[in-house]
Amino acid sequence: MLMQLHQQAGRAFDDLGSRLRVIAEEAAPVVESVTALPLPEPIVIRTMTTRAWKRAHGRRARRLVMAEWRELDPRGDDARAASFAVKQERVWRRQNWPVIAAQTVDFESGQPEIVILAESLRHQDRLDASDALTKVIAHELTHLAQYQAGGGAVWQASKSYFKRLRGTADRNYNFLLEGHAYWTDGEVTTKLLGSKVELSRAPGASDIVDKALETAKPVLKGNRVSEEAVADVIAVCGIDIFNQIWTNPDLIPTHEDTKSPDAWARRFTGAAGGVR
Repeated sequence: MLMQLHQQAGRAFDDLGSRLRVIAEEAAPVVESVTALPLPEPIVIRTMTTRAWKRAHGRRARRLVMAEWRELDPRGDDARAASFAVKQERVWRRQNWPVIAAQTVDFESGQPEIVILAESLRHQDRLDASDALTKVIAHELTHLAQYQAGGGAVWQASKSYFKRLRGTADRNYNFLLEGHAYWTDGEVTTKLLGSKVELSRAPGASDIVDKALETAKPVLKGNRVSEEAVADVIAVCGIDIFNQIWTNPDLIPTHEDTKSPDAWARRFTGAAGGVR
């Protein structure tokens, strides 16, 4: 599998980049097997400084907003909501970067890549934690597979700043995307390492990690719920039927569904045409 590594976090992290590539080469075929989804080629992994990452996100947000603005011509509340969302994302990154080990992001349109925050891993005391790095890479590879599936429609729709105008405001994309990625990384680490990797605070983590973890608690709790919901649907329907979700928007959970994940499983089974 073709893989590209761009080490842009500084020479101090050269060894990290090399180890990430080895882990990704081992994990990629297992991710494809578990998800029954193909990964794109090449797989691009980029280590970045936190400052460069923040700036790249700022440029990406401006690009997306301008593209959607030209397409949708938003007015009033929709325009104000998009502006507010961009500002909130900026605040969220500033507060939570210490616990963001990696992201899958399209800093260039149509070119998603895995971005590794080396400084975050250092503060988390995980630069040498191969089990944690395996989980992180498996998780982000899953997001690449999601993007690849169905031409990236679901993944891209989740990033829209104008969901009301697109008629998708009732859909909980993050519940699906993160739940699926957490379910997959659990399956992959079990296959590769013999048991599911669960991340908790490392003894050598910095104080700034504790502060960020406190802020991120609601998100972390929500991720556990979404992982369980995805696991339930796959257990009932099977992976092939579940994967219809990447081309059938009707299967994506609504915010109402996610108040009671059992409701999503029941609706999914009916909409997808049965169980395995």
